[in-house]
Amino acid sequence: MLETYLDSDVTVLRSNGTDAWGEPLPRTAETLKARINMKTRRIRTNGGREVTSLAVIWLADGSVTHEDRLVVRGQEWSIVAIEEVRDFETRLIKVWIG
Repeated sequence: MLETYLDSDVTVLRSNGTDAWGEPLPRTAETLKARINMKTRRIRTNGGREVTSLAVIWLADGSVTHEDRLVVRGQEWSIVAIEEVRDFETRLIKVWIG
């Protein structure tokens, strides 16, 4: 039901870990349906720091981690916070970027 509101596409650049020398491996890209809400908000990160998030992105049934990056409207963003939202039929992920 909520998936009808996912009217935009965002690209998730998935982290593939590091090589033997500790250098990051090339990221893989995946396009997902999303709802973009450009709204500034103060968020607490996993480390407890308070940061400013510039947008909240609702993603349909895709798993993301804090190491991944999002490309929204042609600009690459880091993930500040992740929240899983469930209703009776769907699983959505709410991601704050900054």
